[in-house]
Amino acid sequence: MDSDFQQKSKGIRDSDLESLIRMLYEERLKICMLYSSIFPPDYEFDKDTMIQLWVAEGIFGLEQISASIEEVGGDTFDLMVATKLIVPSRFDMGYGQIQYKFNKNRFRDYYYAGRASVDDRLIVKESELGNISKEIKYLSLICKNFDDQTSEALKDFTGLRTLVLLCEPSSSITHVPRNVFLNLKHLVTLDLHQFNISELPSSIGNLVSLHYLDVSETPIKHLPESIGSLRRLETIKLKGCLELHHLNTTKLIFLRHLDLDIVGQLNQMPTGMGSLRSLRTLKAFLIGTEDGCRVQELLYLNELSGSFCISGLENISNSVEAQEAKLQDKQYLRKVELRWGGCHSDGPKVEDEILESLQPNSSIEELEILFFNGFRLPSWISDSSLHDIVSITLYKCKNCSRLPSLGTLPSLKYLELHQMTGITAIDHVFCRNYKVKGVMHF
Repeated sequence: MDSDFQQKSKGIRDSDLESLIRMLYEERLKICMLYSSIFPPDYEFDKDTMIQLWVAEGIFGLEQISASIEEVGGDTFDLMVATKLIVPSRFDMGYGQIQYKFNKNRFRDYYYAGRASVDDRLIVKESELGNISKEIKYLSLICKNFDDQTSEALKDFTGLRTLVLLCEPSSSITHVPRNVFLNLKHLVTLDLHQFNISELPSSIGNLVSLHYLDVSETPIKHLPESIGSLRRLETIKLKGCLELHHLNTTKLIFLRHLDLDIVGQLNQMPTGMGSLRSLRTLKAFLIGTEDGCRVQELLYLNELSGSFCISGLENISNSVEAQEAKLQDKQYLRKVELRWGGCHSDGPKVEDEILESLQPNSSIEELEILFFNGFRLPSWISDSSLHDIVSITLYKCKNCSRLPSLGTLPSLKYLELHQMTGITAIDHVFCRNYKVKGVMHF
């Protein structure tokens, strides 16, 4: 779609470009809304999830566009919110994000017209599977049992691209039938979130076209080894899978979004994360001492975006290792959290050098440093290159006795100091280039 737009725009006057851009966005909106017709009107979703679904379906063709697919998806989502096609539903306190719904009043014409005119998108109950066309491509299936009979019926839908399984409130589903995925080789999107399942069948390895897998908020304990066969997989959603403590993603080299609470859910990182160079969503990295889990795995993960925590910094031996994380090259990160654990065997001086070597990119907006045992905060924390930083949080950095010149950072609005027991005063050093009256003592 975007390449067609660029082709049409060649030789066109600048005064006409605005109308062409508007047409492009209108076309995107129609496609996104048509895809969204497979969801019930009261279906809740967060922004990232809907964008990832759109991306999985290839809605945004960006062969000649410099922006990332997710950025274009984000612009489209924001436009749908601005025009009230999508409206906020509630704030999810557990995940700290807004949940949205489709606006039934403004969306109704598109929603029902889409279902009436396009026969490859349906929302049905499992008992109705035998009454619909086997040529269906996009299906939301409302399930109560999801038994072998349902599994057998799904095998005939060989052209299916999207399968969203929705649990009825009284559902007793605890497993996915073993052979359900054998014939669904064109499936691109599979959504099983909130199912009460503890495992996936190995037949999921047959879904060679799969781009998007959502098993979030399930009691799943592990992913089958056959998941490594899904070389086109771009998104795995495992948020709220509290029984999951181990993960193997080494072979998923095109993975862009690994969505889970790394620190809260995993005991250690999957080995070989450094090979997943397309990763954009990774909330945290747990530094280990084993090969494949060290900080050097971050070296080439330069597409990481948004918020990122590096935990287990006590497992870095020296500043040379820390430098190999190349945090300065992660230009899309906006929030960086640097966290030590309880063991500080190498002493404060080494920690000073390690933290100095973990300088983030100059575009970060938020910085948190936790449990740092060194004597001195890094020189880069007050560098004028951090022109966009709005918030700095320092937590239990007990050996630091003085704050650097944080008062000179042009955009800094929030400075939080928690249990900084070593600091005795904030004096002229804090605002190096400004006149200050007196000294603030603790």
